Amino acid sequence: DAQYTFALTLAGRGFQTHVSTAFEAPMLNTVCVFCGQCVGVCPTNALKPKIEYLLEQEQFFEKGSE
Repeated sequence: DAQYTFALTLAGRGFQTHVSTAFEAPMLNTVCVFCGQCVGVCPTNALKPKIEYLLEQEQFFEKGSE
């Protein structure tokens, strides 16, 4: 379901295009409600839930310390 908050946008042109917030503002300063709907509809799988990202980082650092 669409949230219609328009928290994310595309910035840049051509090969420099990237997903961003309006005016490159920090996510906490946007209208994002942190519902995760953008993760489910991302066509390239470039977005992931924060918990999944944190778990991957934790595993990476655990492997690096062995």
